[in-house]
Amino acid sequence: MGIRVVDPAKSDRGKAIVFLADRQGFSQRDLAAKAKLNSNTISDWCMGKTSPDRRSMDSVLRVLGCTEQVVEEATAIFREWRLRPVAAALVEEGPGRYAAADDIHRELGRIVARLVDLIGQLLQRKPPSPPA
Repeated sequence: MGIRVVDPAKSDRGKAIVFLADRQGFSQRDLAAKAKLNSNTISDWCMGKTSPDRRSMDSVLRVLGCTEQVVEEATAIFREWRLRPVAAALVEEGPGRYAAADDIHRELGRIVARLVDLIGQLLQRKPPSPPA
């Protein structure tokens, strides 16, 4: 059995999907059940092992009652957090002394505000009708 390469970009998308599901009160297991997916599938997305195929993504979007654009916006936010190293958030004050930079705090505040706006948009949407 070979080593499976994990793709951080895939992981960002999986984490965004789980984040959006969590905001609606769904666990990974709940989301998988409602989308008629294997319970390990969503976990594999979060770990970057696989990405959702078109059918799986359509099922997830239907359950979440959102568009792919919402998922992509949330994914972009997760990617931004992953690519921003913690060390960049520190400013050297003197030999061996560091403090968080004010501009980094403001930027983090803007990112959190974008997430809150995204959640608000998602919650304002009418929940999908159950399939007939």
